[in-house]
Amino acid sequence: MIRFIGRQRMANVMICAIILVPTIAHADDTQALLQRIEALEAQQKAAEKKAQFDAITEERDRAQARIWDSIERDEIDRKIKSQERDIESLEFYDR
Repeated sequence: MIRFIGRQRMANVMICAIILVPTIAHADDTQALLQRIEALEAQQKAAEKKAQFDAITEERDRAQARIWDSIERDEIDRKIKSQERDIESLEFYDR
């Protein structure tokens, strides 16, 4: 009777091992897949943030270029007006 119970327990242990080992391996695979998915999501979020940063930087650079163009045009206009006044004053003195 003791031997039969021992064998029955051994059979139960073996059945459990046959069932649980693939389940544990599957759980490890699932965990690895979840970690990979999390890593890919993190990469995607980082790529989105970089794209946003690049877009903002590009817009800032364009705005700065427009400002510098405006400043340069204003300086050129002031120089032209100054030269026109100088010419007018020379013409006035020549008369």
